[in-house]
Amino acid sequence: MNGNTGPRPGARIGDYTLVRELPARLTVLAFVAEHTMLPRAARLVVVHPAFANHPAASVQMMREACIVEALAHPAVPRLYECGLTPDRRPWMAIEIIDGPTIEELAAEAPLSVGDVLAVLRDIAAILEHAHGRGVIHRGVRPDAIAVGEHGLQLTDWGDAVIADTLASPGEPLDGRGDIFALGVVAHQVLAPDQRRGPHANAGLVALIDRMLARVPGDRPTAAEVRAEADDLIDELLFPPPPVLAMTTMPAANDDDLDVPMEEVRLVDISRDPPPVPRSIKWTPSPIEGVPVAIAPETSTPRRKT
Repeated sequence: MNGNTGPRPGARIGDYTLVRELPARLTVLAFVAEHTMLPRAARLVVVHPAFANHPAASVQMMREACIVEALAHPAVPRLYECGLTPDRRPWMAIEIIDGPTIEELAAEAPLSVGDVLAVLRDIAAILEHAHGRGVIHRGVRPDAIAVGEHGLQLTDWGDAVIADTLASPGEPLDGRGDIFALGVVAHQVLAPDQRRGPHANAGLVALIDRMLARVPGDRPTAAEVRAEADDLIDELLFPPPPVLAMTTMPAANDDDLDVPMEEVRLVDISRDPPPVPRSIKWTPSPIEGVPVAIAPETSTPRRKT
């Protein structure tokens, strides 16, 4: 380590050898690092030497490590190890997410309505898990949502806090700021497609509008966003059957019989509908240059009633 310049690739921190530097926040340095014994690569983050005497930087680092470890969610990058450098600066090694971010995918091509709904459903599920444990992310952005090996993951928990630490008398924090930020993400990835714009799906637009409500109490919870997005996905997968309007005619030669006109709903039952997947998820595209799309999972179809 060289003064305040920090470690360089080739240096060793804990049981990790630094390979190359990554973009990071002002107070930390970040690297791709390889474990010296295990076949494991990690994103290693260490407090910058220039902030070695700033307790807030160290506290922020250790808070992120504790929060990620406590959440223990498959869609949150795993914390492998953490420790202190010889000069007492905290470091941590976290799982690397190799897939593209939503920001990168939206830059290549606008996401479909189904894709946006899947983002809302899956990220809301992560936030529901975090909020239920009193954790607020405070950094939901398109570049913090990445496509991992097993689906969408929410990264960058560096600004996350425990709700009780920020609550003021009469104004408890419950994560509605995260909901607003997720609504902004959904609007941003829809907006580039001028042919579709924000009017692609009435249910989706209404959901985003509620997430962007100016009054936090008017916004849905993460659980409500997840459930509503899931219902809207079902509506895309299971559209309602066609309705044909018919009328009944008065009985012949019976002037006294008053038969009202009524609507009859006809449904084609001549054949079973083709199998439709229960849910959708993100899967990497096998074609280079083609953005990630939603592919169906194989499961038993469920009909809406």
